Amino acid sequence: MSNYFEPALFDFLRDLKQNNNREWFQKNKHIYESKVKQPLLEFIADFAPHLHKIHPRFVADPRPVGGSMFRIYRDVRFSEDKSPYKTQASAHFKHHKASKDVHVPGFYLHLEPGQCFTAAGVPWCCSGSSSNDTLPFRAGFGGGGTLMMTVVRLFGSTTFSTGRRSWPSSGPNACRASPRRRQSA
Repeated sequence: MSNYFEPALFDFLRDLKQNNNREWFQKNKHIYESKVKQPLLEFIADFAPHLHKIHPRFVADPRPVGGSMFRIYRDVRFSEDKSPYKTQASAHFKHHKASKDVHVPGFYLHLEPGQCFTAAGVPWCCSGSSSNDTLPFRAGFGGGGTLMMTVVRLFGSTTFSTGRRSWPSSGPNACRASPRRRQSA
C-alpha cells in the first residue's frame, strides 16, 4: 500500500479546527476534496482486498456517500457545540450485515492532528446480546487470535484496551483486549 495521508491532510484539519465555519470551509473546500476526501477514498478502495483477507464479511466501501468514509458535516441538532464540521477524517469498515443490524463487529480508522488511531471490536458485546455473528469475531481477537494478529501486522505496534470494568473478563460473554494504535500526526 502506498502513502495516502500527507501532512496537508493534517494541516487542513488544524486550520478547520481554528476556522470551523461555513464561509471558511466553502473557500477551502477544494483543499478538503483533494487532500482529505480523495486520499481517504483511495485508501478505502485499496484497503478492501486486505480487509477481505482478514475476513470476507467486512466491507471497505469507497463510495463517497453511504460508504465507509464518515461525512465531514456534524449533526448539530442536539449539541451545544454548533461547529458545523468534524475536525477529523474517519472511516468505519463494517460487517456486511451492518445495513440490517448495527450490532455487528467493525474496524475504525481515525485521522486527527495529534490523535490518529485504529480500533476494532464490538463495544456492545457484553450488553446481553448472544448474537452468533459476534462470537467468531470476539474469539479471533481474544488471546492473540488470528484476526487480532492480522490487524497488528497491518497497522504496526499496538496498545491494548478492554471494555468497561462492569463487563465480564472471562467466560463465553467476555470482553477481551482489542488492539488500538495511537500516533501523533
